[in-house]
Formats: sequence, structure tokens, C-alpha cells
Amino acid sequence: MSLPNEVDYQFYGVNGKEMFPTKDSLTQYGYKAYDGWNLGPNSNGFWSRDMTRGELGCIASHIEIWEDAYNNGYENVLVLEDDFFPIRPIDWGFLNELDKTNWDLFYIGRIVQTGFGILDEPSDSDITRTGFSYQTHAYMLSKEGIRKLVEDHIPTLRQNLIPADEFLPCTYGKNPREDVQQMYTPNIIQYGFTNWENVLIQMRTEIYGNSQTAPEEGIDY
Repeated sequence: MSLPNEVDYQFYGVNGKEMFPTKDSLTQYGYKAYDGWNLGPNSNGFWSRDMTRGELGCIASHIEIWEDAYNNGYENVLVLEDDFFPIRPIDWGFLNELDKTNWDLFYIGRIVQTGFGILDEPSDSDITRTGFSYQTHAYMLSKEGIRKLVEDHIPTLRQNLIPADEFLPCTYGKNPREDVQQMYTPNIIQYGFTNWENVLIQMRTEIYGNSQTAPEEGIDY
């Protein structure tokens, strides 16, 4: 991926299938799933079912990463899930442009959700203010972005867990679901690549049939 410096650090995530065998087990770790997540069979496919144990483990993993970064006072962090895959080298020169902004969050990999009318802002540069985007396999946070997540948003999220890629758009005011959006006061300043075709893709998804967060047969959570 051509990182500018050698990085020897791993953060072990939460295995939701092991740690959250039942909904009640969430409370042992200070969590609670959002009761209103499932909108029923006539809604968007991801909104027409309960959260899976894998999704709960995923968002809990990101929360622990943000809290760890906050407690350690990191200036910024690059978060890569274990199934990221580079499809072309990253030109880290975009950081020079990004540093001219008051950025909090930058998507290195994402999937733009074009069916809701919440689109990226027009931009003549390599970076843009993003619209409604999915995936959390590759993103960066500034120190201020970390602080905002931990101090302003995690207390609400812990008691209303939703999928990680649904949560982040809430923090910058771009989630079309009014019920979850209204729980948060948007204050995150977000960016992503203007040409959003990913430089880093996710190798395990429901599309490929190897997702770790997909519904499990015989499991009613």
C-alpha cells in the first residue's frame, strides 16, 4: 500500500459471535443494540433485519479503537480492517491538500450510496466533502475527529448500537434514516477522494459470500 512509514501495530477486534451470544450479553460490556433498527420487510435490505452478531462486534471494535486513540492522545490514526486490499498505490500527496482543511474524517475506501440523493459535494480537486457512504475498512481520523467521536457521539452510540458504516454518516449529517440521524448532532468534517473508485477495497462482503457480518442461518438475534 506504500505507507510512508513502517507500521508494526495491530488492534485486536471484538468477535461478536463469541462475545455477544445473546442480546443480554451486550450489557456486560456497556452496550445496547438500537431497538428500532429493523424497519421491516418493505425497507432497504440492510434495514429490514436485526443487526447480526458480526455487525455488533464490528461497531464495538471501532468504538474500542476510537477510545484507545483518544486515551493515548494520538494526533491522527489510520484505521484498516483486516480484510482491506490495495488495488493501486496511494499517492499520499493528497495529505497536503487535506491539511489545508479542518478535516476530522477521511475515507480512503468507501462505497457511495447514490440512491438517496445525498451525494458528494462537487469538487475540482482530488478530495471532496462526501455524501452518504458505506464501509469502514479504510479511513483516517484527526485528533479532533477522535475527540468528537469519543466525547460527543460514543455515549449515545453505546446505548443504540447500529452498523459502523451507518453510524459514521450520522456524525456528519448524511444518513437518510431520520430515526438514527436525529439521535446525533452532526459535527464531524468529512472528506474522501473525489474519484471515489477505491484504492483500497474490502475483501469480505455479502456480495462475495464471505462476510463476517452477514445474517447467520438459524440465529435470531
